[in-house]
Amino acid sequence: MNFDIKEFEKLELKQKEEEFEANELRLLFPNIPKDEKITIKIRALTGAEFYKVSEMHKPNQFALMLIKALEEGNINEGAEAIKEALNKADQNPEYKFRIEVLVLGTVEPRFNHAQAVKLFQHFPVVAHRITERILELTGSGSELKKKKQDSDINKTKKLK
Repeated sequence: MNFDIKEFEKLELKQKEEEFEANELRLLFPNIPKDEKITIKIRALTGAEFYKVSEMHKPNQFALMLIKALEEGNINEGAEAIKEALNKADQNPEYKFRIEVLVLGTVEPRFNHAQAVKLFQHFPVVAHRITERILELTGSGSELKKKKQDSDINKTKKLK
């Protein structure tokens, strides 16, 4: 067997991140120059997050998560959206799964539940593509953390 568990333990890993192009959302940002891409920074989910979203297929878990969002002060932002999400989630467990993937997997901007619901309501295909890419990143595993030394060497190479 060639898997060295001691070497594995020494590795410093981090979740993969990338800029996801979402130019279909351009109409929402009229002040951004036409030649500039609309991007959302996303990341892979951790193992714990992945199994948390997998639990979203169970109705009570999603309801509890939404109640928590209301308690955190999102009442004015999303009470109606959350109510609609609950209605849709009862009909479609995949919907609640995708909302949670979007919330956990976005970095910049970081979507809350009400914002994720709104994106799915108005741009369902874009929202689905974003969550697909988050799940693909999750499935491909983590990456090695770059050491400061390595990034300094790369910067030096680029300057030459």
